[in-house]
Order: sequence, then C-alpha cells, then structure tokens
Amino acid sequence: MRHLLFIICFLALPFLSSAQQYELEDFNQKRKDILKEHAFTVGAWSIGNLAYSGARLGFGNPEGATKYALQANIGWNVVNLGLVLPSLLRQNAQGPENFDLEASIREQLKAERIILTNGVLNLFYIAGGVYFIERGNNRNNTQLVGFGRGLIIQGSFLLLADTFTFIRLKSHSDTLWDQVSFEPFPGGFSARLRF
Repeated sequence: MRHLLFIICFLALPFLSSAQQYELEDFNQKRKDILKEHAFTVGAWSIGNLAYSGARLGFGNPEGATKYALQANIGWNVVNLGLVLPSLLRQNAQGPENFDLEASIREQLKAERIILTNGVLNLFYIAGGVYFIERGNNRNNTQLVGFGRGLIIQGSFLLLADTFTFIRLKSHSDTLWDQVSFEPFPGGFSARLRF
C-alpha cells in the first residue's frame, strides 16, 4: 500500500509542478498587462497633449504664459512617448512563462520600485513648476510662468497615473504573497508557491 501511495505521489509531481507554473504565468501576465495599460494610458495622454498643444500653437495664436505652457507640454510629451515606447517593447520581449518563482518576485518588486520612483519624481516636477511660476511672477517672466504651468500639468497627470498603477501592482503582488510560504532548511530558506 505504501508503494502504491509513493507511485501515485511520484506520478502526480509533474502535474503539481505544472499547475504551479501556470499560476506563475497568470501572475506574470497580469503584471505585464498592468504595465502595458499604464504605458498605453501615458501614451494616449501624450498623443492627446501633442495634438492639442500643437493645434493651439498652430491655429490659436496664444500669447504669454499660455504659449510657453503649450510649448512645455509638447516637450514633455515627446519625452513621455520616448519612455513609453521602450516600455511597451520590453513588456512584449519576454513571455510570462519564462519566469520562475524567484524571477517573478524580482520582476514584481522591480516594477513596483520603478513606478514608485516615478511617482516621487512627479512630485519634484510639480514642485519645480510651482517654483518656476513663483520665480516668473517675481521677475515678470511669462516664459517661466508658462513652463511652470506645463510642469505642473505633466507632473500632476503622471502622479495620478503612477499612483493608480502602483496601487494596482501592490494589490496584484498581494495575491502572490498570500500563496508563497518561506520554509527554513539547513543553510537558508526556500520559497514555495501554494496552490
């Protein structure tokens, strides 16, 4: 009877391992989907801003700070598109099946760290915009005021997008942490995915 139980367990191991791999694939695909949606959101924002700012500058004949804010929007949105395109290519470069548990955790934490760092940078963009507006008002410099407005607009939207994406990533990582157990063994720890 013990031999039969051993044989059944031995034969079931590949299926159990396979089930664990499928869960990791689903987890990794979801992370990639969240990051793609973030990139598409920022990309759509950038394209929309480029179109709006370009149209206003080309056909509206804006003056003063408004003109410089529109110019700043064009500059920042070119930069945004330059960052979004490689991000989308990176998300498509490697399939979700190529990550084991350790690599999945590492990639998840890396994504969270990048989005959180972007969020902090966005706060600096907003603060820089406030500084430019204040300095421009003190020196009667409409170019600084306009560039400050452009920084505040971009920083505010990106902060909102990054905050929403970070919350989604953290919520997503909780689904993995709920299934991972760490077990000591001589010389270290092992991580195991429960299903």
